[in-house]
Amino acid sequence: MKCTHEEAHDLATSEGFEEATETYLDALSTNAPDSTFYGHQTALNIFVPWCRDEGLKKAELRTTHVGHFADYLFAEAGHSTATISGHLSSLSNFLAFLYQSDPALVKHRIATALHEYPSKRFTEVWSELTTNCESTILDGVDSLLSYLRTRQFGTRTHVFAELVWDTKSRPKQIRQIDISALDLDGGIVLVGIPETHVVSDVGLVTHRTADLSSSTVEAIETYLNYERNEVTQNDCRPLFTTSNGRASPSTLRRSVKRANDSASNYASSQNEVQEVLQTHSIAPADIRDYAISTITDQA
Repeated sequence: MKCTHEEAHDLATSEGFEEATETYLDALSTNAPDSTFYGHQTALNIFVPWCRDEGLKKAELRTTHVGHFADYLFAEAGHSTATISGHLSSLSNFLAFLYQSDPALVKHRIATALHEYPSKRFTEVWSELTTNCESTILDGVDSLLSYLRTRQFGTRTHVFAELVWDTKSRPKQIRQIDISALDLDGGIVLVGIPETHVVSDVGLVTHRTADLSSSTVEAIETYLNYERNEVTQNDCRPLFTTSNGRASPSTLRRSVKRANDSASNYASSQNEVQEVLQTHSIAPADIRDYAISTITDQA
């Protein structure tokens, strides 16, 4: 049973805990490999009774509670680090269904919640769940975004980078945004969730709503008014275009690379910044990794 985004949202927000769990597992049993279904079923068969014993209702569930659950798995159930990491990865998809979010973002929130427990075993689980950005990458992303905001405001490259930053989505999903997905008055965008996540692959949550900063909205409006090529492709109006249609992944990567090189030259008076940009050519994925690293453990 595959659901549309609207149907899945209605199910996730209207059902109780047990009903939502049943809906989730039913979708996996129908559309996912048996091994995937059983892995998620095993995790939920432990997690849902634990939530019941803790008196947690679905509306109250936060990723901080998953940190407490991990502590229970270590202290009471005696599970291994690898087993717990697997259970938490499964739960990131289940919570993404409940929150109508991206499992990658939920997984990072769970990892952040584990910082409450400083023992080595939690550190090992944390390292399995998240990506640690090098400080040089962080500095490079900051420098590139600053350059785009001051020297290339409202260009395709700038808008692309800001959408990766604001939504914390993979560049592929940002490239696929159509103009119809934008609500600039409301400051939001509907962005896809990769099918590499089981919750998307089985059709439960294929898109999510992400907030846009006021400066990003202004940049998008500038881009739409002055730079975007008007094209229609497969009855859609892509946001990022060339004269031939939707901009390709390589086109967008090259544009970020050129902006990185220009930012390096612009920063010639700041030797440290210039060295960062010359040594580490910032890619769109680096912007996303840094953006994710700023997430707190609040759902």
